[in-house]
Amino acid sequence: MTRPYVGVSEFLSGQRNRNGDLYFPEFKSGEYWLRRFLEWDKGNFTEDEINLFFDGDSSRAIAIPAHGWEDWRDAKGEVKEKFGSDEENNLRKMMEEKWSAQAEEGTAIHDVLQRFFSQTNNSKGGNPVYWYDLLTEENASVRALHETRFVSLMKTKTGLSEDHIKEILEYARELKTEIQARYGKNCTFYPEITLSAKLNKTFEGRDDLEILGRLDLLVVDENGYPQIIDYKTSPRPYDKYSSSKKLGFTY
Repeated sequence: MTRPYVGVSEFLSGQRNRNGDLYFPEFKSGEYWLRRFLEWDKGNFTEDEINLFFDGDSSRAIAIPAHGWEDWRDAKGEVKEKFGSDEENNLRKMMEEKWSAQAEEGTAIHDVLQRFFSQTNNSKGGNPVYWYDLLTEENASVRALHETRFVSLMKTKTGLSEDHIKEILEYARELKTEIQARYGKNCTFYPEITLSAKLNKTFEGRDDLEILGRLDLLVVDENGYPQIIDYKTSPRPYDKYSSSKKLGFTY
């Protein structure tokens, strides 16, 4: 049985607005690495690259010749699947493995935040009990007991260290305080809300699909208006990205 829905990201991938711009920028791995290899040829390494490749010792960041770069594109101008030297590609592999590890860690962090804003398995007087209330309890000793239980639970689920979970927990408390300051102390939190609607558009030959999306956190303010919180929103402005990163995306 085929699925009756398509995810928002999958549906919008490759779609353009009336101005011809992509709704979602698409990362072009080949373009990104071609530009990084050419920068390495000049001896230009980012701080992240120096830390990973040379253990933070910039004096070891010596130029890596980019031989034959003129032939790294095919007849259509697209970057070939394989290009660059073994040395360049070994460093590329190191960075891509780091990115993969960071993505896994990001998922674990997301899980901690999602649990923070969720109900516990207990109830009080028939009413649900929420972790964010227990973990911001004014009584320090009571709060500490709940924190110990929460950290133990998330350590088992995510594999993160106790100290790391506590750091995320502190961020979650600050986030809750900031949200309540903006949307009212009596605002309501709804983590991991799934929304769907009839697509009303043919996609991959099907016209019976629903489009499905998930919100990290839905906050309903004191006036009843919904507010969407996305944990993954980057605080860094676009113009602060490196040229390689900008040019590594299609817009």
